[in-house]
Parts: sequence; C-alpha cells; structure tokens
Amino acid sequence: MFALEADHAVPSAVQCVARQTWRNGLETTGERILAEEVPVAFSYDGATHAVLMATPDDLDDFAFGFSYTEGIITTPAEIAELAVVSVADGIVLRMWLSGARADAFAARRRRFVGPAGCGMCGLESLAEANRTIPMVG
Repeated sequence: MFALEADHAVPSAVQCVARQTWRNGLETTGERILAEEVPVAFSYDGATHAVLMATPDDLDDFAFGFSYTEGIITTPAEIAELAVVSVADGIVLRMWLSGARADAFAARRRRFVGPAGCGMCGLESLAEANRTIPMVG
C-alpha cells in the first residue's frame, strides 16, 4: 500500500547549521540542529487537493492523518495506494482512494483554505509554492 518514489532525493528532516551566541560579552560558536520544511502536495485520484509545508519525515502518517482529519477517509484502508514522490519542487503524497471513498471525494472536492500561517494552505500545486518572488524597488 505504501511506496517511496524519487525523481529527486528526499530531503533530510533536519539540518545541522553553525551558530554563534553572545552572552555577557562572550561569543561562543557551535552547531544547532534545525527541522527542515518543504512543500508537500496531497494528491487524491490524480488531482492535487492541497499543498502544506511539512518536515519530510513520517509522510505516510501525515498522509493518513490529514486525510482522516479532513474527512476524506474514515479508515486507513480507504486509501488503496499511497506513494511518497520526491520531485524538484517538493514532495507529492500521491493517493488513490477505494471505490466509494473516491466517489464521495469527487462529489465534495473543495479548495482547502488556511487564512493564517505561512501562506501555503490553499495552494494546489508545488509550482505555486516555489514561485519566484518579485523584487521590490
């Protein structure tokens, strides 16, 4: 039921970065581990439903949890197939729903809107998530 496909390498869930701190006039250096975030698209039966930012780890659990919370499925068995696909712009959680759930999803498809946060919620493609930001004069 779960497969990992990769056109590109799946990004690491964490990144080690250099850090500097200053306390009481003293500088110290070291390393710090930070969580990574990438655009993750939720695709059901060939149509992208939403794009969210997420740490690229436990993505199968993320797919099941999001699908359940959004009411797309009522049990994990209703996802007939799940592929985690790493592409240039992010990751696609490609899911195929079982018969009755596929029909129910097609009948209720709506735009997922998130009025706050990072601004990613509601996007329907990874290309929108990675668009070039225009320079301000």
